[in-house]
Amino acid sequence: MPTAIKDYFGSRDVNQYKQIALQPSDKTPMLKQLQAKVWSNKEAALLSAGILLLLYIISFAYWYPVYESNDDMSFQLFATGFYTGQPEPFLRFTNILFGYLLVGLYGISEKLNWYTLCILTAQFVSFWSILYFSIKGRKGVLPFLFVTTLFVMPAWYVVLSINFTTTAALASLAAFIVLSCAASRKAYAWALLIYSIGIIIRWESVVMTHLILGPLFLVRFGFRKSFQQFWPVATVAVVFIFLNMLSVSDQWQEVAKLGEGKALVDFPVSRELANLSEEQLKKAGWSRNDVDMFRNFFFEDTSIMTTEHIQKLRSQLTPPGLNPLGQWRQLLRNTIHWFGLLPPLAYLLLAVGFVLCLRMQWKESLLLGILFVAVTVLFAWTYLPRIRGMVTIELTVLASMLWIISQTAYPSKKPWLLVMGIIAGTGLFISETQKHLPNAKALRQMAESRFNYVKENPEYNYVVFTTAMRFEGLNPLKQYWTTANHDMRFIWAANLGGTPYQAAALKRLQTPDVFTLLSDSSKGRLLSRYEFEPEMLRKYFEERKNESYTFKAIKPQDEFYVWKFEKETIEMPTEN
Repeated sequence: MPTAIKDYFGSRDVNQYKQIALQPSDKTPMLKQLQAKVWSNKEAALLSAGILLLLYIISFAYWYPVYESNDDMSFQLFATGFYTGQPEPFLRFTNILFGYLLVGLYGISEKLNWYTLCILTAQFVSFWSILYFSIKGRKGVLPFLFVTTLFVMPAWYVVLSINFTTTAALASLAAFIVLSCAASRKAYAWALLIYSIGIIIRWESVVMTHLILGPLFLVRFGFRKSFQQFWPVATVAVVFIFLNMLSVSDQWQEVAKLGEGKALVDFPVSRELANLSEEQLKKAGWSRNDVDMFRNFFFEDTSIMTTEHIQKLRSQLTPPGLNPLGQWRQLLRNTIHWFGLLPPLAYLLLAVGFVLCLRMQWKESLLLGILFVAVTVLFAWTYLPRIRGMVTIELTVLASMLWIISQTAYPSKKPWLLVMGIIAGTGLFISETQKHLPNAKALRQMAESRFNYVKENPEYNYVVFTTAMRFEGLNPLKQYWTTANHDMRFIWAANLGGTPYQAAALKRLQTPDVFTLLSDSSKGRLLSRYEFEPEMLRKYFEERKNESYTFKAIKPQDEFYVWKFEKETIEMPTEN
């Protein structure tokens, strides 16, 4: 093995570090004692757990965790029985074993959001593994500060943006790092456990992650050692994937089509939903009105709900000639979204940095350069024709993990590399924050404009921010520790999203949610974000509550709509 590669990965023998380290005495200054400190396994485990607990506490106390996509919301609604009337293990993108686990947990208690708890647990295990194996055996306090700094910046984003694809990719990355450092059977078994978690949540993320990071493993261990390390992992993956294939039944197909009506790439929504028979709808616990509402829910503009339009979108997402690869292309899009789409310039700079920092020989530099070019081409092919060059928070995740692996070997000899790493990670973090600031500012202005409008018009005693329904009870934690699965507001919140600003404005107005408002009031006024929402409300209450509402637009605004509503009780025909 080349010397540069050995220097790159370094030695993780604690005893070796102890021999090299200075033996501090009572008269040794505190700074030198810290520099000579070698983090033991126990200390690394406790520090990793403490950092994570602090991260979770601060994140949930000051920010609002949300689902990053509607898929996670659909999984939860399947598992809780919202769609079918009973807990459903046949989730669309996750393994059947994960579905049965959720069914069992929801059978124990329906008061907890088990789906989110499972995802957060998997994240915690993965994050802890990355931190633990990055800190243990290291000498000095600088590596600890370096690892912690680069770790926290991307970690908070993953914690606050709950997503099953991201979690599976994170578990795969954690297992990759553990497997690279595994020096005992216990460590190898732990890596296998984390791999299993990632595969059960979403096996495609595990495959895609290793297609990107696998060459680094081959460079370090060679093909023979890599095969010895990975064949048990591959066996477990094949077993889990086979079990998942057996679970794809006709019942699952029917329910999945209803629950994932928004998946444009998978099937034309309008045609498939319209062609389902009444028996199929009834079997899934749906009515024709539910289908109409579901279609309106997933698309802001109802005029686009045509088969021709959706087929056009599919043709754009899957260009001619790539149709056989369309499914894998979509999997690449979903999985690599976690890493982000990076411009070739970013890869070039990253490659140059690695060449300088690792002092690679020209052959190894060429191999790494080819790898980066291949990944860039892969990203471009995956995202075309919607390619966009930007530095995202996902780059911080990837860069941080690579810096952790490469720069903690001999940190005391190269302190300037630590400074460069922290500056690079901080710069990426700031660039991502600045990218989202305009959007956050616009959301805040929109929420404040609604609040000010109602405040200036006291006759409007009711106001509804549909985008704030996610924060039920105005408690950012409550929605994620309780299910509230049989409430229509939970579905709306999935698509429309929510912001702390809108929730805060709603709290100041002490306004009830739209369903409480309409159920307890015979007439009143409300605000809505979209023009089609009152019609959805009317259909919902007419079929589910036997109540009829009329909505009249009073004064359309630039950012919302003002409506006047009045309730009329429907007289149900009596049976002879």
